[in-house]
Amino acid sequence: WRGSYFMLTDLSSNGTWVRYTGNDTTLALRRNECVLHGQGEITLGAKPSDPTAPTVMFQIHPH
Repeated sequence: WRGSYFMLTDLSSNGTWVRYTGNDTTLALRRNECVLHGQGEITLGAKPSDPTAPTVMFQIHPH
């Protein structure tokens, strides 16, 4: 949480991937950060195409 934004920060060596619902583009984070908005999936340590990758669903509601 920074100001009024939810931030995702990757500090891992394997990376984190973010895919927003309704968007086919996947954002790859490696020791970087991004603002989370809307809804989507966060994949930990492996690309979203890897069926064994741990996946977290998120949904951000504006105030």
